[in-house]
Amino acid sequence: YKIDSQCRQQELVGSKPYELRSRPWYQVGITADRPTWSPIFSSTSGTQLEFSAITPVYSFQKKLLGVLSTELNLKQIDRFLQESTKDNRVKTFIIEKTGAIVASSTSTSSNNVKDTIVRQWVTQSSDPIVKATASNLREKFGSFEKINTSELITFENHGKPIFTKIISLKASSVFKAKSAF
Repeated sequence: YKIDSQCRQQELVGSKPYELRSRPWYQVGITADRPTWSPIFSSTSGTQLEFSAITPVYSFQKKLLGVLSTELNLKQIDRFLQESTKDNRVKTFIIEKTGAIVASSTSTSSNNVKDTIVRQWVTQSSDPIVKATASNLREKFGSFEKINTSELITFENHGKPIFTKIISLKASSVFKAKSAF
């Protein structure tokens, strides 16, 4: 709908069918027995990547009533990290255990290339500190999938110490790393 200057509904601009039961967040929610995260998926418009914080809702008799979902847009999380990380010596990034960037203070998590959403990989980051941190983590743990702990790590990059704080988010296949030099 269009709205007027007082935010009152005006004429219908358009509509299209929306079947929520086919959305990735709903499919995860109906099989989960507790709050969880959805996998990253394409928005209904197909132009952005999102993931959802979801929780199934049950009756007192344990019958599934529905799924609550809050979508989180990856580009908005990128902007939040960029705005909250004012010191350019600090790099914050969130990656999946596959190495795909969820969000980053230094770049975007995805790009649109010819109407296709392309994920960015932490090992191919254009930021040298993020790339060095990714390389060090992979060397230390063998793979990102093996990072199941939260800890502080120090390593050297071109003779300078890099201090990295890893926070493993146990409810998902994601972890956050913050590096400073």
